[in-house]
Parts: sequence; structure tokens; C-alpha cells
Amino acid sequence: MLARSPARPRPPGEGRGRRSGRGAGARDVGRGFCAEGVLGFRAMYRAQLERLLLVGVGGHLAALDRESGREVWRQRLEGAGAEELALTTDGFHVAAFGARNVLFCLDYAPGELRWRRMTSHAPNALGRPTLAIDGDRVYAARAGLVDCFALDGRCLWTQALPGLDAAAVVLAWPHRTVTPAGR
Repeated sequence: MLARSPARPRPPGEGRGRRSGRGAGARDVGRGFCAEGVLGFRAMYRAQLERLLLVGVGGHLAALDRESGREVWRQRLEGAGAEELALTTDGFHVAAFGARNVLFCLDYAPGELRWRRMTSHAPNALGRPTLAIDGDRVYAARAGLVDCFALDGRCLWTQALPGLDAAAVVLAWPHRTVTPAGR
């Protein structure tokens, strides 16, 4: 008779759910799909969320359903100013940059404000702001100055570009180019 090896301990959350027979971490995400499926939870969630159209007007940010035009959420961005907003999204986060050099980060689906930070840009900075979200970083550029923030709101670095402060800033990295709002 062969000796059975003891069952190896499983990390928390691994194993079978009590009723469903699926893994304990599985979630139903609609239409019979399971998060452990081919696309995965994040991809399914993102597909549902990409239905929003973001609209920035006079210090407010609104999300409209792109199919129906119905307003899904609205957020007043305190300190953004009544002027235009620069906006960008990665489908999970929204970054908004107001005329008063305040950077906002919101959750895309519910529109909840995660944080707001003053950037290091001069109060009377020239040019339109340029915003980008890439992975776990938010970049805000204007008038020859680039700030980099983590998604938790920490300022990771600031870089001034002396002599290049009178022109609009374009950001680029492999497979992506971001131009200022309105360009």
C-alpha cells in the first residue's frame, strides 16, 4: 500500500467555494461568465465600464451612458475653476486637470473622488495642460513642467524644462502620444 502525502496547505482564498463548486474567489460578472473564465474579471468589468462618455464643464465632471445619453454620475471638482478641464481615462481611473493647476483622480465607474493635489505648475502657467494615465502613474504637463503622481496621490517626481515654458507640452512613449487638450 502506498503512503499518501499530506495535503499541501492552500493559500487563503484558494480552493472550492461551498455552494458553487467554483474557486472561492470567483465572481459572476453577468451573462453566465465567471471571473475565472478566459477573459478574466478585469477584462469583463472594463468592457461594461467603457460605456461612459466623460464631459467636463465649468468645474464639473459628468459621465453619460454612450448608448442612451443618460447621466450616470456627476462630480463637482472643488478648486478646478470655472474654466475648461483637461480629461483622460484608462477605463478604471479618470484624471482631470483644472485651470488652477489642481489635479484630480476619480474612480471611473462610480465617479468617486480618490484624491486632489496641487501640481507644481505656476499659477499663471501658459498653454493647455496635457494629461496621461499609464499603468499606475498619472502625468500632468503644462508650460515646460511635468509632474508624475502615483494612483494613490503621492507625487513621485517633478521635472522642469527650463526655456521650454512658453509652449504646449506633448507626452509620448512607445505606442502612445498625448497632445494637449484642444489640439
